[in-house]
Amino acid sequence: MRFAALIACVFVMAATSVLVIGQSPVPPAADERPATRPADQPTIDDMVKGEKVLAWFQDYEYAKNIHVVVNPGDAALHRGGKPTPADVATAYAAKRAEIATTIEKAGAKVLRAWEQPITWAYSEMVLLDIKGDQAKTILANMPHFVAGVVFVDGAYNRALPATQPVICMPGKTPAEYGFILWGSGDKEWHKKDLDLARLNALKGVQVTFVPPPPMSAGSSGYVELTPEPGHTLLEVFLRTEAGFLLVVPQPAAQP
Repeated sequence: MRFAALIACVFVMAATSVLVIGQSPVPPAADERPATRPADQPTIDDMVKGEKVLAWFQDYEYAKNIHVVVNPGDAALHRGGKPTPADVATAYAAKRAEIATTIEKAGAKVLRAWEQPITWAYSEMVLLDIKGDQAKTILANMPHFVAGVVFVDGAYNRALPATQPVICMPGKTPAEYGFILWGSGDKEWHKKDLDLARLNALKGVQVTFVPPPPMSAGSSGYVELTPEPGHTLLEVFLRTEAGFLLVVPQPAAQP
């Protein structure tokens, strides 16, 4: 029942896979991807120290507006021409720059960002060096902010609830684990196998795979990613480049 409800919620928003990660078919030898990490970027150990905010940004108008973003003067695109992968990359980069500029003007510093590569929206996770109380005020009024988590020394401290009026989202908060869902079809099934191999090779990450029910359609399954002893949840997000699953917050336990 839980799986069916999850799939129904996610796939109302998109017919493609959501919150999927890394494209590499070979598990990396190290868990920080040093070949792609700029020399001046802090390490994971540095990034988890103190108070940080992991925020999810998503633009639901992205797919509809991509033609205008890429080439506003191209009449062929406005008649329904299909953008190339390069066009999509250009539009995505423009959206990423817009978000980063807005964040920096608000006084926050972007430590790390990773895409959630889906075709129907701009979607990205952004780790901010900012205090949670400041973030709550800044992010609530920021375009395309969906939800966030305040981490203290890598541990989940409190949630910044979803604010956008999107199906299945308002008022919900990120679950206390990283989440990756794969869509249906042979291509997604193969990608799931590659991603699971990579995830299981990462240090400090506990991978719990939940397969789709027998004879079901719409998904190849999902994983919940939690820290192994001696590691933190923020480490898990940084090592796996996972996304959030939004859930109904549970009432605090009574003493």
